[in-house]
Amino acid sequence: MPKIVEIKIESGIPRKYLIEYFTSISDSYNEQGKFWGSDWEVEVGEEQYRKFGTIKIPATQLIFRADKDRCNEIVKAFRLKFLSAGG
Repeated sequence: MPKIVEIKIESGIPRKYLIEYFTSISDSYNEQGKFWGSDWEVEVGEEQYRKFGTIKIPATQLIFRADKDRCNEIVKAFRLKFLSAGG
């Protein structure tokens, strides 16, 4: 049986976009922000804000759970989806 790992990320993407993304790729989900695929699980925390001077940035904790290789694949796909460059 593969060992399940957990990867935690704090995302600066607004929570509503995270929910939309995980809803589109998951097999099932609940109203508390947990999403399940066939071999993975993601938990989307509540949106908080980090303040840097006068700038407020959303901060939402994500917890990815799956076997090591699959977890890394899901995190990589997530990062590619939300990749952005300043500007």
